[in-house]
Amino acid sequence: MWRDAGFLSKMREVLDEEQGTMIRERRWTLFHKTTSERADLILRDGFRDGEGCYMTDKEMRGVFLSDRPLDANEGVALGADTILAVEFSVPLSILDDYELVEEGKGYREWTVPSDFIRQFARTRIVQAEEASCGDIPTGGI
Repeated sequence: MWRDAGFLSKMREVLDEEQGTMIRERRWTLFHKTTSERADLILRDGFRDGEGCYMTDKEMRGVFLSDRPLDANEGVALGADTILAVEFSVPLSILDDYELVEEGKGYREWTVPSDFIRQFARTRIVQAEEASCGDIPTGGI
């Protein structure tokens, strides 16, 4: 549930230069879980695209991101102990072609090109106190 201050802090006024009008743009956050060693490399060098079928019949390339932190029961590798928050300020609909849609899944998931993340997102480690309090901002996806 949104807290008023939290919701307002995720909104910002953006000038639509083509239209000459103000539009509201909401910031949103997706998550990636990995080992602490890989998290340090990602923060230093940026994400790199993975490639494979990942228990599907479809070849995928990109970085797995989800609308909430996932665990080993949801496909996260064993030993993944660090949550990365990937914070965007572009419309979520831009990622429609990268969403992995499955009926009955309790979360949303994407394979996003690493170049897109480097250009349009900011990545940070979710601090333990955020995760333990359930105070991770998801952007209301």
